[in-house]
Formats: sequence, structure tokens, C-alpha cells
Amino acid sequence: MDPRELRWFGVLAVAAVVVLATVVRYILDRRRIRRYFAAHGGEVLEIADGDFVWAALVGISGIPYQVRYRDAEGIERRAKVSTSLSTGVKINDVRAVHGVELEDSRLVVN
Repeated sequence: MDPRELRWFGVLAVAAVVVLATVVRYILDRRRIRRYFAAHGGEVLEIADGDFVWAALVGISGIPYQVRYRDAEGIERRAKVSTSLSTGVKINDVRAVHGVELEDSRLVVN
């Protein structure tokens, strides 16, 4: 095999591993978020990718997501959530969708 062909094979192999790892992380993060809210009596209605710029500006570590969920009392809320392999699920900001905002909108739970 020509060394140039071997080099391209290596580049493609590394790219494939990076893409696969990203997809697996994406799936596991969403599963982790759903399990977290279910364990606290909630039901996840929607998970969307979060704002990476906002997360970087306020110093949030992990991958940000926007989560719409129904809490244990049946109130629909939106939360800015980040996930990390080391800290698990971290809720950074919670707001009621219909009604008044929470008094403490800076909840941190592992």
C-alpha cells in the first residue's frame, strides 16, 4: 500500500471514531437527562441543543441543552441543563412556561 493512501486511511479512521463518539455521547446525554427528571417525578417533553455561547459566557462546563418538562406538580417548565461525565446532570436555570418564574432559578443537583 502506498504511504499516501495509508495516511488518508488513518485520517478517515480518526474522523470516523470522532463522529461515532459524538453520536454516542449525544444519545447517552439525552438518556441521562430523561432519567434524571424521571427520578425527581418529572416528565421530559422536549430536549433541544443548548446555547454554547451562553454556556461559555457564564462559565458552564459540560454540554448545554434546553429541556422542556413537566414537574412532579404538573407545572410545565423550561430548564437550561448541562451534562458532563464527571458531574452528571446540572440544572443551570429553570423557568415556568405558564406562570411565574421560580424564586430560586439557580438549582444545582448531581
